[in-house]
Amino acid sequence: MGDPVLVIMAKQPAVGQTKTRLCPPLTLAEAAALYEAMLRDTIGLVAGLEGVRLAIAVTPPEATDAFRRISPPDAILLSVAGADIGDCLSQVLGRLLTDGHSQAIALNSDGPTLPAAYLRQAIARLDDADVVLGPSEDGGYYLIGLTQPQPELFQGIEWSTEQVTTQTVARAEAMGLSVALLPPWYDVDTAADLDRLWAELATLPAEALPHTRRFFAHRVQKPPPGCPNWSARIEAANAEVERWLTGLPDKAWLDVVAGTWTAKDVIGHLATWSEHLLDEVEALARGDADAIQAVDIDAWNATQIAIRRDWPVEKVQAAWETTVERALRVAAWLSADEMARHWRVPWADELVSPADLLDLWLVHIEQHRESLITWRDRNSEREANHR
Repeated sequence: MGDPVLVIMAKQPAVGQTKTRLCPPLTLAEAAALYEAMLRDTIGLVAGLEGVRLAIAVTPPEATDAFRRISPPDAILLSVAGADIGDCLSQVLGRLLTDGHSQAIALNSDGPTLPAAYLRQAIARLDDADVVLGPSEDGGYYLIGLTQPQPELFQGIEWSTEQVTTQTVARAEAMGLSVALLPPWYDVDTAADLDRLWAELATLPAEALPHTRRFFAHRVQKPPPGCPNWSARIEAANAEVERWLTGLPDKAWLDVVAGTWTAKDVIGHLATWSEHLLDEVEALARGDADAIQAVDIDAWNATQIAIRRDWPVEKVQAAWETTVERALRVAAWLSADEMARHWRVPWADELVSPADLLDLWLVHIEQHRESLITWRDRNSEREANHR
């Protein structure tokens, strides 16, 4: 008999069709993006198991080629279309078992924090049981596994209701099949589930669920439990910058601050430099040394190009606002545990943490404030001399 196979039941992410129960608080586009992130992390979860083949069942069938781009090279891709989820499950599990796999286990694609131990337990339980079920907290199930095709098991079930697991167990017993139950878990279907996922990320290692983390990093979120109050510090620093911008007369954008830099250059440099630093914060939190190296190499040249452009005041202000918004997202994204992680980065012969980099960013803002004060004082002195 062949190795056990774990098949992820996947849908093509589509705006307006995927995870719409999460709208609000998400937009339709965000809901589709979150689903794709969770799907990618679920693929990573299964791919990390030893002695198990990974399969992905794709709906609609025409999306199969697109899934090849996000799947490991050795993944089995199956196209599937059915009258309902039960029909799809019956087709997919039956096909894989007929192909010679000793066990076929189907898994949903919207519960990326599912412990890998539950998957290993499912494989072990099928050594003695005919059916293994992983009940969802909403009454459905996140996993079902078989050792033989059982098309009748999926008939007469009220799909997408809280009765799915109860009815499936009753159906199995009526067929004379033994059933093993795994611990319950949750799907991300509602706003409450979204908050739970966000909070759970703070308890997981920094390298876990990289795609789902990246999604949350690009949304403004309330900090998870235990997150330092970086947002308040960033908001305070932003208020300082806004005061500088408001206090600068129009001609300030043309006057020299230091050497050939104008006041506009100072703010433009701050915004541009901050974007690169925030790239490093995110890469550092993920432990992605290659990304840190790439950001570090590119940062200086990109900054020099950006501050020499003839940006209008409005564009400089917009760049700064984008930077602050992103900084707030990053601050909310990083949990207390991730803030404590230290890594050796290319440009520093010492260990630094994301918290160190955010501190450095705030220090940099203070340095720019001092530059603008210097400009203001020099400008005032020049005006006094011309009177």
